[in-house]
Amino acid sequence: MSQFGRFKGLLLPVFVVILMAAAVLYLLGSIANMTERLPLGSLVSERSSSALPLDVSRVDAVLSQYLMAAILIFFLGVTLLLLLALFLQRQRRLDVIRRHEQQLRASEELLSQRTNELAYREAVFSSLFDHSDFLIGVLDENLRLIEVNRNALDIIEMPAEKVIGRRFIDTPWWTEADKVKLNAVLDRALNGSMASLEAVHPRPDGTWITDLFHALPVRVGERRLVTVIGMDISDRKQAEAALEQSETQLRRLFELAPIGIALNDLETGAFLEINSALYAPAGYTQKEFTSLCYWDLTPKEYEAQEKQQLESLKRTGRYGPYEKEFIRKDGRRYPVLLNGIAVHDARGRELIWSIVEDLTEHKCAVAELEQHRFHLAELVEARTAELTAAKNVAEAASRAKSTFLANMSHELRTPMNAIVGLTHLLRRASPRPEQDDKLGKIASSADHLLGVINDILDVSKIEADKLVLEKSNFELEALLNRICSMLMDQVREKGLELAIDIQPGLSFFNGDASRLGQALLNYLGNAVKFTERGVITLRVRLVEEAADDALLRFEVQDTGIGIAPEVLARLFHAFEQADNSTTRKYGGTGLGLTITRRLANLMGGEAGVESTPGAGSTFWLTARLARVSKSAAYGRIAELEGLRALVVDDTPVSRLVHVQLLRTVGVDSEAVASGTEALAVIMTADREGQPFDLVLIDLNMPDMSGFEVLATMNQQELQHFPVSWLVTASGNETIAVDARIAGFDEVLLKPLSTAALDAALRTSLDALLNTKPSGVATPAAAEPDITAQLRRDHHKARLLLVDDEPLNREVELNLLEDIGWRIDTAADGKQALDMATETDYDLILMDMQMPVMNGLDATRAIRKLPNRQAVSILAMTANAFSEDRRACLEAGMNDFLIKPVEPAKLFEMLLKWLTQKNRS
Repeated sequence: MSQFGRFKGLLLPVFVVILMAAAVLYLLGSIANMTERLPLGSLVSERSSSALPLDVSRVDAVLSQYLMAAILIFFLGVTLLLLLALFLQRQRRLDVIRRHEQQLRASEELLSQRTNELAYREAVFSSLFDHSDFLIGVLDENLRLIEVNRNALDIIEMPAEKVIGRRFIDTPWWTEADKVKLNAVLDRALNGSMASLEAVHPRPDGTWITDLFHALPVRVGERRLVTVIGMDISDRKQAEAALEQSETQLRRLFELAPIGIALNDLETGAFLEINSALYAPAGYTQKEFTSLCYWDLTPKEYEAQEKQQLESLKRTGRYGPYEKEFIRKDGRRYPVLLNGIAVHDARGRELIWSIVEDLTEHKCAVAELEQHRFHLAELVEARTAELTAAKNVAEAASRAKSTFLANMSHELRTPMNAIVGLTHLLRRASPRPEQDDKLGKIASSADHLLGVINDILDVSKIEADKLVLEKSNFELEALLNRICSMLMDQVREKGLELAIDIQPGLSFFNGDASRLGQALLNYLGNAVKFTERGVITLRVRLVEEAADDALLRFEVQDTGIGIAPEVLARLFHAFEQADNSTTRKYGGTGLGLTITRRLANLMGGEAGVESTPGAGSTFWLTARLARVSKSAAYGRIAELEGLRALVVDDTPVSRLVHVQLLRTVGVDSEAVASGTEALAVIMTADREGQPFDLVLIDLNMPDMSGFEVLATMNQQELQHFPVSWLVTASGNETIAVDARIAGFDEVLLKPLSTAALDAALRTSLDALLNTKPSGVATPAAAEPDITAQLRRDHHKARLLLVDDEPLNREVELNLLEDIGWRIDTAADGKQALDMATETDYDLILMDMQMPVMNGLDATRAIRKLPNRQAVSILAMTANAFSEDRRACLEAGMNDFLIKPVEPAKLFEMLLKWLTQKNRS
C-alpha cells in the first residue's frame, strides 16, 4: 500500500475527532461561564424560592462566545484537514512518480538483458552459420540467395558477391535432372511445408559428391523465406553401399555354406533364418521348413539331453557339441552335430545361432572304415615286416658306414701322427733356417690336412647321428678369449684388430664348450682369411632368457671383401664356397660352415650370414645354453668404486668393448677417438678437479701414437697424473719393453678380456689408490716350461708305451726321451698286460686298435691286477669318435688323446696325471 493510501484512510477519523473536540469545548465553556457568573446554588435557590425567570440575554451572550470559539476551532480543524489533504495529495503524486521510475528502470534492465541475449544468439547463430560443416543458404520469395555460409562458398569455390542475389537453382552444382526436383522442393517450402532432396552434383575439380538438402519454410513478418540446409553424405552412401555389399556377400556365404546354419527363437523354437544346407537334408523346401520349429525335428527320446543343453546355454551362453538325430519329412532320421551360442535381438528377445552338421556321410565313412579295418591291419602287418627288413638293412649300412669311418679315421691319423711327431723332433733339433722354414711348411700342411680330416669326420658323424654334445660348466668370456688367442698370431701378422664385445651379465653356462668353440673358431678363421685390413669383432648378445637357460647370439663381424647376394644362399651347403672356380684365391673344403650350422641346430639354434660386397660380412649363430648361477659379479673390485678411466682408441668397437669391460669391474669410464682429444679431455678434467685415475691408450692411432700421447702428457703440469696403460694388438715383446721404458704402468694385448683387465687392475691397485708412486712394474714371471717342470718334478717316473705301429713307437719315444724317463714299449695289449703284471708303472700310454689284444681289453685286465687301480692309463688312439672316448673311459682309462698327438697337449696331459698320482 502506498504512503498516500495510508494517510487518506486517516482523514475521516481526524475530521470526526476535531468536530467532537469543538462540541466538547463549547459545552464545557458554556457550563463554566454560567457557573462562574451565576452560581448553581443561588440559581436554584432563587428559582426555588422566588420562582423568578432566568436572564435569557446573559445566557445567549455566553453561548455566543462559546459558539464562536467552537466555530473558530472548527475552521482551524478544517484548515488543518485541507493542509493535510494537500500534503497527502503531493505524497500520492510522489509515489506515482517513484513507481514510474521503478518501472522505467525495470524496463531498461529487461531491455538490456534482451539486447544481450539477442547479441549472444546472433553471435552463436553467426558462428554456427559460418563454421558449420553443412551448406546453409537463405532464399527470398523469388528463391534468390540472400544469405550463404562460408562452407557453401568453399564447396562451390566462388566468392559471396557472385552468389548473393542469384537464384539457388542457377548455382553451378545442379544437374538438369536435379533442377526439376529442386523446383518442386522449393515450392513446397514456400507454401509452408518442409521438403528434402537427395542430389548428386559435380565439384569444381571434376569429382562427384552426394548431398542431402532440406528446405525449411521461414516467416519474417509478412515475408516468406526458405532456409536450405545441405550435407555431404558421400561417405555415408559409400558406407551404406559397402554395408549392403557386405550383407549381400554374407548372405551368399550363408546360403552357400556347406554346413547348416539356423537362427531360432529360444522360447518358441521357431526358425527365423535358415540356409539350404539345413533344410535340404531334411527333405523340406525353404517355405515348409520355415513353418516348422526346432521341436518338430527332434525325437521325443532326446528331451533329457535337450534339457541339459539348454541349461548349459543359459549358464555359459553356448551349447554343444551335441550329437543327436533330426526327423526328415518322410519320417526317417539322420544324424546331426550341433553347436550354438545365445544372442539377443534389438527388442531383447533371446535367440540361438546354431551350426548343424549333417553326419550322414561321416557315419557311412566310419562304417566303411570299420569294414576296411581288418584288411588294413593285414596290410599294416605286411608293411611293417617290409619296413623292419628295410630298417635292418639301413642299420647294417649305418654300422658299415660307422665302421668304415672308424677305420678311415684310424688309417689317416696313424701316418699323420708320424708326420707331426717327426716334424716336431726335427724342429727341436735346431735345424738350419732354410730347413726350419721347410719343416714349418710341413707342419702347417699337416695341420691343414688334419683339419680337413676332422671336418669330413664331423660331417659324417652328424649325418650318421653319431655326434653327441657334451655337457659341462664353462665361463663364456674365458672360452672366447681362448678361441681368440688361437688366431692372434695370424691377426697380428695381417695387421688386423680383434675385439670381443660381450654383453654384461653373461658369465657362466653349461653346454658343449668344445663344439661351440669349434663353430666360432671356424667363423673367426674365415674372417681373418678374407679380411685384409680393419677390425674383426666377436660379439655375444642375449636373445631370450628363461629361468634355467638362455638363447645367445654369437656374431663374427669383419671388414673384409664381403659376399655377393647370389652366393649367400649356398654358403652353408657341404663342399660349397663363395668362389668355386679353379682360379680362386682362398682355399678350403667348404665344410666348416656346414658343420657350424649343424652344430648350432644341435645346440637349439640357427646359423646364418649377412654381407655387403666390399664392406664386410657378419656370420652369426644362436645356441641355447643352460645357466649356471654365481653368487657375485665376476671380477668386480670393491676398492675401485668411484674411480674414473679414459679409453683412447680410434676404433669404435674397441672403445665400446673397453668401456663396457671397465664398467663391469666397477670403474666409471668414458672414451675418445684420438690422442688430441684425449689430451684436451685429460687437461680439462684435471683443471676442474675431476681428474682421471686411469688412461688406456691404443698404440696405433692416425694422429698420435700411444707413445706420443704419453710423452705429451708428461710435458703437461697435471696436478694428478693418471696411471697409464698401453693397449696393442701386437704381440711383439719389444713393444712391451719400450712401453715400460716410456713410462707405461702396464701393457695389455687385444682383445682385452675381463680376466686380463682384472689382473692388471689388481697389479696397479696401489698406484690407482695413490698408496705408492707408480713406477715401472715388474713383469710377471714367465709361465714355467712344462717339459722343465716334468724333468724337475717327475724325472723318476716310469712309463709304458703300447702301440702296434713301430714308426709311432719310435716317434713317441723320441718325443719323450728328453725328459729322462725310463720307458718300456709293447706291441699289443697282451704284452702290455704281461709287463704291467711284472712292473708297477706310473703311467701307461695305450693304443686302442692292436692285434692279439686291443687296448680296451688290456686296460680292463690291468685294472683287475692287484695294486694297479691307481696307475694312470691314457688312451692315445687314432679313433676320434665320441663313442670311442666313452668306450675308453668305461674300460677304465683316465683320459683320451687323439692322434696325431700334439707334443704340447701330450706333455700337458702327462704333467696333469703324474702330478695327480703323486698327490694320491
